[in-house]
Amino acid sequence: MLRTWKPAALLCASLSLCCTAADAQTGPVTTGLDMWLKADSGLAPDGSSWADQSGHGHDATALTGQAPEVQAGGLNGLPVAVFSGNQVMSITGEIVTKQLFTIIAVVTDTSTQGTGSYREILSNWDPSTETSSIFLGTVWGSFKGKPADRFRFTDAIGGANQGQTGQGDIKTPTNAFILTGVVAKTKAYVEVNTKKQYKLAGGLSTRALNEPWVIGRQGLNAAGDGGEYWSGDIAELLVYSRALKPSELATDIAYLSAKWQ
Repeated sequence: MLRTWKPAALLCASLSLCCTAADAQTGPVTTGLDMWLKADSGLAPDGSSWADQSGHGHDATALTGQAPEVQAGGLNGLPVAVFSGNQVMSITGEIVTKQLFTIIAVVTDTSTQGTGSYREILSNWDPSTETSSIFLGTVWGSFKGKPADRFRFTDAIGGANQGQTGQGDIKTPTNAFILTGVVAKTKAYVEVNTKKQYKLAGGLSTRALNEPWVIGRQGLNAAGDGGEYWSGDIAELLVYSRALKPSELATDIAYLSAKWQ
């Protein structure tokens, strides 16, 4: 089934930019870009490997028998990696090397409403670090009294430190959306597409950086805890070991929205 974007005009209006073919060609900001995985370049047809396009060698390799399916025309005619609840890829090396960082993901979330429906896009969680780990994902909860797909960006935003109920409201999670987490010196925040949905004043406490990173599950050593496997497409992932400036983030979102709309 072909996944679809929200109307491009909505994103362009929010950015006050024109989403044109030129935006798609410019690409993202590259200063401080530590990992760049895009499904239209470097993803093996069988999902077994995913080559990092940043030049830093943070390639992803599927665990045995747990490779995502590759759908050739998944979004806007471009391929996507499809994670359906039991797929995971390990990443070579440490992709976040500083306490200030930015994670941007283009995904769809096809998880279903239910208690404890935690899902992770990217994570370095480990039993030895737990609440000091880094992860970006979603959980089904309640927003204004109604069921809502909400995000978790570390345990400090929507996770264990806040009751595991998530934050924000991803309106149409089965349509592709851009989920962004930024950690700066005095704040940490999350955006969905172009809208800032949550800000944590003061930033984050010190995070554990040297645990193994994976895509599609809550850490390399989390299978015994249910895994929190991602359910949905992953089209592109960008990780920076610095907090992007608002103008830089706008550049990246313009590029991604024009490409995957």
